[in-house]
Amino acid sequence: MKHLLAFSFVGVLSAASGWSTPARAQTHRCGSVEAYAHRLQNHPALDSIRQAGEQRRTEWLDRSIWGKRVPVYAPAELVKSSGAEGIQSLCGFDNTLLATLAAPTTLNQSITAPGNCISGGEYITVTNMVAGNIYLVSTCGANAFDTQLSIYDANQVAQGHNDDYCGSQSAILFNPRVSGTYHMLVDEYNCQTNNLCANLKVELVYQPRAVITIPTVVHVVYSTPTENISQAQIQSQIDALNEDFRRTNTNIATTPAAFRGGSDDVLIEFCLAEFDPQGNPSNGIVRKSTNQNSFNIFNNGVKFDSQGGSNAWDPNRYLNLWVCDISGGILGYAQFPDELTSSPSTDGVVIDYQYFGRIGTATAPYNLGRTATHEVGHWLGLKHIWGDDNGSCNGSDGVQDTPNQDDETSGCPSFPVTNDACSPNYPGPMFYNYMDYSSDACLSMFTVGQAGIMDAVMFNERNALRTSNGCAQSGIGLGEARVPRFALIPNPARETVEVHLDYRVSRGQVRLTDLSGRTLQTHDMEETDRLSLSVQTLSKGIYLVWVDSQGRSGVHRLQVD
Repeated sequence: MKHLLAFSFVGVLSAASGWSTPARAQTHRCGSVEAYAHRLQNHPALDSIRQAGEQRRTEWLDRSIWGKRVPVYAPAELVKSSGAEGIQSLCGFDNTLLATLAAPTTLNQSITAPGNCISGGEYITVTNMVAGNIYLVSTCGANAFDTQLSIYDANQVAQGHNDDYCGSQSAILFNPRVSGTYHMLVDEYNCQTNNLCANLKVELVYQPRAVITIPTVVHVVYSTPTENISQAQIQSQIDALNEDFRRTNTNIATTPAAFRGGSDDVLIEFCLAEFDPQGNPSNGIVRKSTNQNSFNIFNNGVKFDSQGGSNAWDPNRYLNLWVCDISGGILGYAQFPDELTSSPSTDGVVIDYQYFGRIGTATAPYNLGRTATHEVGHWLGLKHIWGDDNGSCNGSDGVQDTPNQDDETSGCPSFPVTNDACSPNYPGPMFYNYMDYSSDACLSMFTVGQAGIMDAVMFNERNALRTSNGCAQSGIGLGEARVPRFALIPNPARETVEVHLDYRVSRGQVRLTDLSGRTLQTHDMEETDRLSLSVQTLSKGIYLVWVDSQGRSGVHRLQVD
């Protein structure tokens, strides 16, 4: 079992491919251990600060529903010995319907299979499951047979799979990406049927809090015109952060169900600051020409005017992102929340200009904005998924729903990886996780447990950011009209769907796109808070509905039946 532990080291990514210039020479991907040692030398009291912060976060998690949200992966000794433990696929949607039940609607309410008896080869259909809610779907507590659990959506597409969560029983903390009907299948290992009874329970364990929006300032520190990246490239990075932290990224749909079923919407968004620390209007971008050819990760020179960089804005009101040329082949690095009090002037995230955003200078295979997603994860308290233990399998990222992993991942391996020394059995290491080193195209998810740690940081070390007005329009309070908030009714839909905004827009636009981003419909809005869309000509599947208002976009997924 993993234990909650989050070291306050400087998270670092370095480039995997070489460059023709010495400043871009290939280096070891992980500089985190070295950077942390350097921080300890400069701040001897850092370890006690780390422990105090960890204690606060642990207490917050224990007091909150998040403590219930974090599952534990089965220890290695529970691996099957039948010779079939290398199963590479989900149990198919080939079972028999036992019952149709409505999803629980109040916290801690649960529904169970009729008579607390479901056999291998049967499933229950659960209607009215709500996107954003987290449901604990479990066969734990009944050991009549070795269960496997799978979740399928109304279109019979696998959304989750688990084997051996609690002993030989199974459980999934399931956060539906789309509201609607889901099927909960129970099979006997290995995807077999039988006549024995298991208890299948679906419990509502979490209902989402309001979204937290973090005002962000991007300091572009450049010595050449190429390094002075465009505003469009900067916006593409903000868009990538919002998609990744809100789980609206399109590649989550292709993540294997064994991992996707435990993915989570972190409920954190980012906006370019509309006001500077003095209250003056701003576009959230500071551009600074410098005579420094590059900056290294240890002296933090990019964060100080006096060293050719750009001074941080108040870290209790803004996330500071610096973009520059980082020496040593490093993609990016971040300061952990434990150091906010002792080192406020260096708080934030630094990204090399070649790995920032999704256009312009963004360089494959790190050209989808996931370097910043990874580093902001560190800034919100997350460790590397392999625990920085040099392959010993003794380290921990402090998150209980990420499988143990021997070392960082490079490239995009095929799923599942079965040669990992720490998690050799299906589904193997979670190399789709943003806190791994996989190529950007592979990274697609945070887990429920990771979201819990970031939540605890937002209500502890970074609590002041929750009331920052750095992105508020004049006369508008926090959380209002910055990112359009709306609901889709009904969802799923067959013929029409209504877009209901929680405020009246003077002027806006609604776009319907497919998952590849292709626009299918565009509708203007003026002095209204709702709009009706016809979807009867669309094929069944998942689409995205965007509301654009006052230069900002909000998005929800729409299921068309």
